[in-house]
Amino acid sequence: MMPIYEDVWKKIKAFSQLYQGKPIPILNPSIQSTFMITEVSDDYIKIDKIQIKMTKNMFLSIYDYLKCRGCWVEIGARRVGAHPNTLEGFIKNDLLKVGADGLSTATWFAAIIIHADIGIDFNNVAKGQKLRWKLDP
Repeated sequence: MMPIYEDVWKKIKAFSQLYQGKPIPILNPSIQSTFMITEVSDDYIKIDKIQIKMTKNMFLSIYDYLKCRGCWVEIGARRVGAHPNTLEGFIKNDLLKVGADGLSTATWFAAIIIHADIGIDFNNVAKGQKLRWKLDP
């Protein structure tokens, strides 16, 4: 990965270490749900809501995806029928290789990415919450 991406991972990891074991709000304020980071390593993060390891490569691939898209991308968290042009679709199709149906993970990745302040904007006003790479970080 390029050096700037290593800085992105350092921020994600630092946030995760700081908040490990503490409730973290998801991005949808109307739901008022939280999750906890249970484990942080040099290569992955684990949370209490899903059993997979959220790897460094996954986070950096999501960052790169948002940067390359350059526009608002809907989070699109859903278990069944994830649309390919959403963050959920990207995670399921490109990172987890499970197709449109399967474990929903975008909610948790998006929350960590926004709370870690790595240069991604969040729009909770738009229909379907959206993320985008900050044009002027």
